[in-house]
Amino acid sequence: MKIVHDCYQDVPNQETNVMGYSSHTKCYVSTGMFFELFHEKKIPRCGQCLELHSVSLKTTHCIISGSFEITNTTNKYIKYTNKTIVVDPDLFMMLSGFHKETATDVLPASIKYVDCLYKTYPAAVLTKVDNNITEVVLFNTNVIVESLLFQQSYHYADITTTKFTLSTPTKNGQIDTDKIYQIKLFNFIGSSIFINIKFIPNTTFISSTPFPITYNESTSLCSFIPQANIILKDGIMGGVSEDIADDDFFSWEIGCQPTGDPLPYTPLTKNDPSFIFENEIVGYSIKYPVPIRISEHYHYITLITESDNPINLTYPKIYSLHGYDLNNLESFSCGSLVFEYNITKQPTNTYRLEFRINLLLSKCHGFCLFLFILYH
Repeated sequence: MKIVHDCYQDVPNQETNVMGYSSHTKCYVSTGMFFELFHEKKIPRCGQCLELHSVSLKTTHCIISGSFEITNTTNKYIKYTNKTIVVDPDLFMMLSGFHKETATDVLPASIKYVDCLYKTYPAAVLTKVDNNITEVVLFNTNVIVESLLFQQSYHYADITTTKFTLSTPTKNGQIDTDKIYQIKLFNFIGSSIFINIKFIPNTTFISSTPFPITYNESTSLCSFIPQANIILKDGIMGGVSEDIADDDFFSWEIGCQPTGDPLPYTPLTKNDPSFIFENEIVGYSIKYPVPIRISEHYHYITLITESDNPINLTYPKIYSLHGYDLNNLESFSCGSLVFEYNITKQPTNTYRLEFRINLLLSKCHGFCLFLFILYH
């Protein structure tokens, strides 16, 4: 991965002056997401805010600070590039609930464009000033700046540098650094604010007013919703269909534990949805790539399977895990776990197990990723 656009790299004292840096809420979107097309012009999204909601169930905001691209990637990753957001490490920990030493490197999340959480006053810094041109970087705008008006001429951000380029006003070939000029910034809905500037390089000039609110905050919340169904064999769940969205990274996985312990773990696939076991106790499991609060997202968990031999069910076990390493599993106890099951002999001489956990009645509010059902 490489950074293609860095909106604020030339702002002096970024960590103090730029809100996304000082609040640890900066984020980068893919180059495919980075531009807003407006009247056939590509406008960088520098300064626009996103609301993020992920597995920790905490909602937070990030400020778009540039774009990235992934190089030398495979087709598996290419289709997800435009859906990927790179966030500040502290923000990632908040969204995941992980400790830094055990964190994964990717999370599922929902996003939407929103007004920024922090009230800021738009600022400008002139990063280059000579007798011909002046380059201006805008920051802390909290909105996409559609255009900049200076001396009756409209200017637009360069799609490579994300800067605005102005013609430097001179008198007798000299720049009057004491004279105050005014630039006017516009967003997409026609709102505008003014910033008074002088043509002095690397000096920050701040507006006296923020941009007004753009988005309707009464709109519905954007919630993170994990995959709903796992189906290994067509028809086994009757009218229930598979999820339309195929996610190679964040899908539930079903597996077996041939020894009745969490490890070894053997994933089951559609091409091979069955397994042979010779031990007295064996287990089924469902696993999600990261810990989630299952009672927040699901009302029921249902398992339907068949065995060639008679089976008896034992109490389910639930495990939590940080990261991907199953060797770090920790047993997770619910206050109570309400479930029911039915075992019937089929005309084919197989034994059908229908098992359901009722998460509406269960007191199971912790985070887990590994549900383990034993039978013998």
